[in-house]
Amino acid sequence: MHLLAVGLNHRTAPVEIRERCTFQPEQLPEAYRTLLTHRSLVEAVIVATCNRTELYLVTDRRTMKAAEEEALSFMVRRFRLPADGLRPHLVVLRDREAVRHLFRVAAGLDSMVLGETEILGQVREAWETARAHRATGKLLNVLFQRAIAFAKRAHTTWRVNDRPLSVPYVAIGLARTFFGDLASKRVFVVGAGETGRLLLRHFADQGVRALFIANRTPERAEELARRFGAKAVPFARRVEIAREADVVATATSAPEPIFTRPALEAALGRRERPLLFLDLAVPRDVDPALHGLGQVFVYDIDDLQGIVEENLAERRRIAAAIERTIDGEVAAYERWLETLDAVPVIAALQAKGMALQAETMESLLRKLPPLDERSRRLLEKHTKNLVNRLLQDAVLYLKETAGTREGRAAQAAIVQSFRLEPYLAVRSGSEEETGERPAPEAPRRDPRVGGVRLVRRSEPATT
Repeated sequence: MHLLAVGLNHRTAPVEIRERCTFQPEQLPEAYRTLLTHRSLVEAVIVATCNRTELYLVTDRRTMKAAEEEALSFMVRRFRLPADGLRPHLVVLRDREAVRHLFRVAAGLDSMVLGETEILGQVREAWETARAHRATGKLLNVLFQRAIAFAKRAHTTWRVNDRPLSVPYVAIGLARTFFGDLASKRVFVVGAGETGRLLLRHFADQGVRALFIANRTPERAEELARRFGAKAVPFARRVEIAREADVVATATSAPEPIFTRPALEAALGRRERPLLFLDLAVPRDVDPALHGLGQVFVYDIDDLQGIVEENLAERRRIAAAIERTIDGEVAAYERWLETLDAVPVIAALQAKGMALQAETMESLLRKLPPLDERSRRLLEKHTKNLVNRLLQDAVLYLKETAGTREGRAAQAAIVQSFRLEPYLAVRSGSEEETGERPAPEAPRRDPRVGGVRLVRRSEPATT
């Protein structure tokens, strides 16, 4: 069996392609039903966000190329795009690279905003949706569990999001550096465009209670004030409001400064507490000559962009450290895959041991005088321990050599010498090995990964 990842993202496809290659939640049940009717596909998870649409698939080793073509034809039909128009934008990753890619995606290392955390929730939701539609089995369940757990640890350990890359958010961070807690400060935002809206939202999130906004078009200021619990004030009163503020953040499209030194110098008088100007406008809204006027401090877009670039450099350094740890996660998953080769033989060996123990207990209980419950439990415990200790070295050897030529030879020898064939036949149909609940109908086929049967019905249930 092989793992396959096929899809496109913001690095490989322009927005006019990405916007056509999307899934609405109500489309997923039919998408999974269609995907899993392909003969070469055993498991599937669809990860679809605004910047990526990717299929994670388990496919039979002998039909790897067929699985790639079936994934392409699925996307061509689903998104109504010509194959030669879609193929150049697709990334096809196999086995180790597919595993590594999912870990990078879940940790935010492949996102448009490096290190963002929203993708982690999207990956988790995609996996849970696939499970709900009975589209996953043992391989993808374990892979997604590990990728999600790794991404959580990465964000907790490295705290990459502590280095913001949004200029408005950096501006709020600078204000916190100046004043600490902003809740008790008076904050004045000038400008009601997108940047002004982000500034208002971030300041409101900081718990600022005295929050004011002004704009040349008062209706827009009033709308944002209602949304974020601020107070709209006339643009003409901006100098008066700034005089009483602790922080003034500007983001207008004015062709010349709206706060000049002469006007502020007269208004501020003998002000003793700091006044911080955060000028996010181009051209600048705040006369740079104001910096150094008494307790006035002015930071413009270049100052803030410099902090963003420093944060991005730090995020890249952190991302490189996370990348290095992914190698270990990929190797651990591959080791787990290798152990699947030995799982059926180990399970059959243990099953036969327990069957012999049960027969022995039954014989002893017939031949011994009646035993009380404590004696019966004690006898059962010791006979089970005897079987487990007898098989312990063989089980350990099978695990250590799993996935190797030596291990396969050992499995064959143990199967033959312990006559395990009947137990393997029973084991191959068990719920434990398939990782699924028993299907109400017979499986369509019996694909195997290292001897492990992966059951999938032709019509996955929907929820």
